[in-house]
Amino acid sequence: MHPPHSPASGTGPPPNSACPLYSGESPPPVPLTGQENLAELRERYGSAAPVELEPGVRAWLLLGYQENLEALRNTRSFSNDPRKWSLRREGHIPPDSPLRYVAQHLPQAATNDGEVHRRLRSPVAAALRRLDEETLQARVQYLADLHIDAFSGRGHAELVEEYGSALPAAVLNWIIGVSDDERAPDIAATDPQSSDRATAHEQLRTVTQYFTELARRKRDSPGHDLVSQLVAHESNLSDTEVAHSLTMLVTSGHGTTSALIGNALYRVLTDADLRSALFDFQLRVDDLVEQTLWNDPPQRSWLGRYAREDLRFGSADIRAGDGIVIGFAAAHSDPTATGSGESAAGLGSATNRAHLSWGAGAHQCPGQHLAWHIATTGISALLRRLPDTRLGTSPARIRRSGLLNGRGLLELPVTFTPVAASRSGGKTPPSTPETAQYAPRGGVSAPFAAMVARWRRRR
Repeated sequence: MHPPHSPASGTGPPPNSACPLYSGESPPPVPLTGQENLAELRERYGSAAPVELEPGVRAWLLLGYQENLEALRNTRSFSNDPRKWSLRREGHIPPDSPLRYVAQHLPQAATNDGEVHRRLRSPVAAALRRLDEETLQARVQYLADLHIDAFSGRGHAELVEEYGSALPAAVLNWIIGVSDDERAPDIAATDPQSSDRATAHEQLRTVTQYFTELARRKRDSPGHDLVSQLVAHESNLSDTEVAHSLTMLVTSGHGTTSALIGNALYRVLTDADLRSALFDFQLRVDDLVEQTLWNDPPQRSWLGRYAREDLRFGSADIRAGDGIVIGFAAAHSDPTATGSGESAAGLGSATNRAHLSWGAGAHQCPGQHLAWHIATTGISALLRRLPDTRLGTSPARIRRSGLLNGRGLLELPVTFTPVAASRSGGKTPPSTPETAQYAPRGGVSAPFAAMVARWRRRR
């Protein structure tokens, strides 16, 4: 076993050392809790800090924008395959550790490299690209209104559970092809952030089993849905591969989109200037989402890369098999990212799409446009329908996930003036997309300003 450059002794870096890995000694690791002061870590360690994921389990947290971008793009030096992680390979991760859940090798694109990765990713990316933007927009709008109707009349809601989590789950069920009357497993329950780990692990197995059976059914009776697209793809995925690809899509897509909605709404509810900019047409929801991806990304950090070789990387001497934690929040706050000494997150972030929240390179998120549509449409619908929404508790009492790979708020209680339900005129969109609607159309969601203007005219 060799934790990241960790000899038996060593007292850490000398004061004001820009490069702490000196004289063969290793700096002390910093417990990774999600509450790190990134500026202090960057000053102390440079572009990469040794961290402790749990007692005795070390990795490197990348702090620089360029280093994070390089680790995401460089598949020659960094692997996505958890079997490359020396601590796991050599049996140093306890059987009950949550890291076994975070870093497990599965027959899906996110945990494979090279040709295997390309074969498993290609069907998912192709099917998501063929989703018609206008049909998707209409369905998300309908589902957003449906979920708002469930609580709009009572004057209070818990937006993480009742909206931020529920809306992406409903959209994903529709895309996958789960009929409205089918008893499908609860996608939201697979996220250990929203339930205990044992429940999340069991629910994940249940979801995968359900998708395996669904893939078998779609082979016999294909429809106009994503599962049928995966089954028919030339990559010839097995039912097991289809199931795990779907599980990857719903677990990563649901959690990330839910956190994006929650984080963006929290910013609106706690930043009076931002709220005024939205309602005075100075800022669109599209821009709000981009700002949130910079300033409060859905994932603060992510254990998802493993060194293939010994290398000097930024300020760190990384060894083959070391775990690499991608620091999204760290990268976005790196003062060197803009070349001007300013925080990348604070310089034109409303229109700057250079954030790393969707990843980069061969493993970049294939469903980012789906998450973007759900978030922008969902946020717009809520603010249009309930414009006086306000936080139901003090910001200091809002709990956030402390898990590695944690995705944001655990709760967002709000109050508002009760309003009557409005179920999109009683019209229900089709439960699944039609074949002709699987074609790129390039549509985008309506700007928030136009939605507010229509609401004001109705008033």
